[in-house]
Amino acid sequence: MLSCGGSGAAYAHDVLADRYLLSHIVSYQCGVPGCIVALEREHADRMGETGILASLAIERGSLRTLQALVQVCEDFPWYKPLRKMDLSSAMDAAALHGRLEMLQWMHEHTDLECLPWTFAVASRAGHRDVVQWLFAHHPESMAKFEPFSMDRVAEEGHLELFQWLEIHVCVPCTPSAMDSAALCGRLEMVRYLHEHRTEGCTTTAMDLAALKGHLDVVRFLHEHRSEGCTPWAMDSAAAYGRMDVLRFLHENRGEGCTVRAMNDAAGFGRMDVVRFLHENRNEGCDRTALRRAAKRGNLEMLRFLHENYHQHCSRDGIMAAAEEGHLEAVRYLNETCSASSGLAITNAAVAGHLDIVQYLVETRNDGCLLVARDKAAKAGQTHVVEYLETLLMPGLERCGNGNHTRVSTRRVCQRVE
Repeated sequence: MLSCGGSGAAYAHDVLADRYLLSHIVSYQCGVPGCIVALEREHADRMGETGILASLAIERGSLRTLQALVQVCEDFPWYKPLRKMDLSSAMDAAALHGRLEMLQWMHEHTDLECLPWTFAVASRAGHRDVVQWLFAHHPESMAKFEPFSMDRVAEEGHLELFQWLEIHVCVPCTPSAMDSAALCGRLEMVRYLHEHRTEGCTTTAMDLAALKGHLDVVRFLHEHRSEGCTPWAMDSAAAYGRMDVLRFLHENRGEGCTVRAMNDAAGFGRMDVVRFLHENRNEGCDRTALRRAAKRGNLEMLRFLHENYHQHCSRDGIMAAAEEGHLEAVRYLNETCSASSGLAITNAAVAGHLDIVQYLVETRNDGCLLVARDKAAKAGQTHVVEYLETLLMPGLERCGNGNHTRVSTRRVCQRVE
């Protein structure tokens, strides 16, 4: 209740303190509704994006906020040029998120139009009710619905929608439809395309299904299609540890694999795959396998590769292990491989692995310590620099040819072949 006497300040205080009166007063003032202000504050870092307010409102499914945005743009034209207030892609956003109620409201209360690809966007997202509504009310939204769009519907596995589009839109697809459906493991879509379409597929279908480990799709393509696959199918199955697919391809297909199969399996530490390939295939590997196993410090893999493919032992392996700080791997390779470790000392020094630098200096010392020291200094590895300095200080001389050497019994610099 308002007091009956007092100053104007007292009257103002009484009014402002009355929530009921205050809400009615401010309801007549011009401004941005609170729901929009709240959205702006919550996503302040994104307010430079075109149409961000409408996009956020639609993403959240807030019809009230969308209506407020439309009303603000109508009542206050100076807001329209602001990027954050842009509404030109609102219909597209509503289609993407399956907001049929919002689409219908914008259709009835605004002059907003759909973009040429809105129909395609809704189709790929699988919003059948939105697709059918757009088909009936916004034909302009279908301008960019092309074979590529049908391919994407197949890729997402929207079988019922795909069948509806076949009847009502009559846009063909391409071999990419079955290829991409196979990639995503959409067996029912692959089966439908095989039985009811003529576009077929390519070797990419089985290759990608193998990559993703979709054995049911690989088996279906093998039994019903003639395109086959490429060696990449077995290579990728090996790399990603798809043992069931790898075994199936080995037993039923003739494309085989390449050295990449064992190289990648070794690099990812897939011991079961490497053993299977070794026991059942003859492609083998190359020195990449040992280098990648060394880089991971995988001793079990290193031992297996050295025992069975020792011809691929090279300085690459010990260099990789030294750079990554795998002392036990460095120790094993140093004891079993005759390759030079000179660059390994430098790699370890630059990476700051003092224990490996010390080990290699004490056991091999076939690298240029001056180079290792200088590069370690540039890398800021002061603890390594200090250690190398203790080795380089006594009897250091500069050779006439520009190389460094020491006159002591320790060989400080030696050309690494």
